[in-house]
Amino acid sequence: MTVIDVRVRLGLSATLLGDDSMGVAVEHQNELYTLLVDEIGEVLSLNSDHREKVSGTMDPTWREFVESNFQLEGDLMIVLNVGQLLRTKN
Repeated sequence: MTVIDVRVRLGLSATLLGDDSMGVAVEHQNELYTLLVDEIGEVLSLNSDHREKVSGTMDPTWREFVESNFQLEGDLMIVLNVGQLLRTKN
Protein backbone atom coordinates (compact mmCIF):
# COMPACT_ATOMS: atom_id res chain seq x y z
CA MET A 1 0.00 0.00 0.00
CA THR A 2 1.35 3.42 -0.96
CA VAL A 3 1.47 6.02 1.83
CA ILE A 4 1.02 9.69 0.92
CA ASP A 5 1.88 12.45 3.41
CA VAL A 6 -0.86 15.01 2.80
CA ARG A 7 1.17 17.73 4.55
CA VAL A 8 4.02 17.32 2.05
CA ARG A 9 1.61 17.38 -0.92
CA LEU A 10 0.21 20.66 0.42
CA GLY A 11 3.68 22.19 0.72
CA LEU A 12 3.94 21.89 4.52
CA SER A 13 6.54 20.17 6.69
CA ALA A 14 6.42 16.37 6.76
CA THR A 15 4.28 14.54 9.31
CA LEU A 16 6.22 13.43 12.38
CA LEU A 17 5.44 9.74 12.67
CA GLY A 18 4.65 8.45 16.14
CA ASP A 19 2.04 6.69 18.22
CA ASP A 20 -0.54 9.37 17.45
CA SER A 21 -0.01 9.27 13.66
CA MET A 22 -3.25 8.85 11.70
CA GLY A 23 -3.93 7.48 8.27
CA VAL A 24 -7.00 7.27 6.10
CA ALA A 25 -7.22 4.36 3.66
CA VAL A 26 -8.66 5.21 0.24
CA GLU A 27 -9.15 3.28 -2.96
CA HIS A 28 -8.47 5.09 -6.22
CA GLN A 29 -8.50 3.40 -9.62
CA ASN A 30 -8.38 -0.05 -7.99
CA GLU A 31 -5.27 0.85 -5.96
CA LEU A 32 -5.12 1.24 -2.16
CA TYR A 33 -3.45 4.26 -0.55
CA THR A 34 -3.01 5.54 2.97
CA LEU A 35 -3.21 9.30 3.43
CA LEU A 36 -1.27 10.52 6.48
CA VAL A 37 -3.29 13.30 8.11
CA ASP A 38 -2.99 15.55 11.18
CA GLU A 39 -6.32 14.53 12.66
CA ILE A 40 -9.57 12.81 11.88
CA GLY A 41 -12.79 14.56 12.84
CA GLU A 42 -16.39 13.52 12.80
CA VAL A 43 -18.11 12.43 9.61
CA LEU A 44 -20.46 15.14 8.38
CA SER A 45 -23.33 15.15 5.91
CA LEU A 46 -23.37 18.59 4.34
CA ASN A 47 -25.86 20.17 1.98
CA SER A 48 -24.12 20.65 -1.38
CA ASP A 49 -26.02 23.94 -1.75
CA HIS A 50 -23.65 25.36 0.90
CA ARG A 51 -20.54 24.37 -1.03
CA GLU A 52 -18.33 27.37 -1.82
CA LYS A 53 -15.89 27.86 -4.67
CA VAL A 54 -12.18 27.86 -3.98
CA SER A 55 -10.98 31.35 -3.20
CA GLY A 56 -8.66 32.96 -5.73
CA THR A 57 -6.53 34.12 -2.80
CA MET A 58 -5.78 30.57 -1.66
CA ASP A 59 -2.15 29.51 -1.95
CA PRO A 60 -1.61 28.08 -5.48
CA THR A 61 -0.14 24.85 -4.06
CA TRP A 62 -3.33 24.25 -2.07
CA ARG A 63 -5.61 25.42 -4.88
CA GLU A 64 -4.27 22.60 -7.06
CA PHE A 65 -5.76 20.03 -4.65
CA VAL A 66 -8.84 21.79 -3.24
CA GLU A 67 -12.20 20.99 -4.80
CA SER A 68 -14.37 23.30 -2.68
CA ASN A 69 -14.97 24.37 0.89
CA PHE A 70 -17.77 24.69 3.43
CA GLN A 71 -18.10 27.41 6.03
CA LEU A 72 -18.91 25.61 9.28
CA GLU A 73 -19.82 27.13 12.61
CA GLY A 74 -16.55 28.86 13.54
CA ASP A 75 -14.50 26.77 11.11
CA LEU A 76 -13.71 26.24 7.45
CA MET A 77 -13.75 22.71 6.03
CA ILE A 78 -11.68 22.25 2.89
CA VAL A 79 -12.68 19.45 0.51
CA LEU A 80 -9.67 17.91 -1.20
CA ASN A 81 -9.76 16.26 -4.61
CA VAL A 82 -8.29 12.85 -3.74
CA GLY A 83 -7.57 11.97 -7.38
CA GLN A 84 -5.56 15.16 -7.79
CA LEU A 85 -3.82 14.59 -4.46
CA LEU A 86 -2.71 11.12 -5.56
CA ARG A 87 -1.59 12.23 -9.02
CA THR A 88 2.17 11.98 -9.44
CA LYS A 89 4.05 15.13 -10.31
CA ASN A 90 6.00 15.06 -13.57
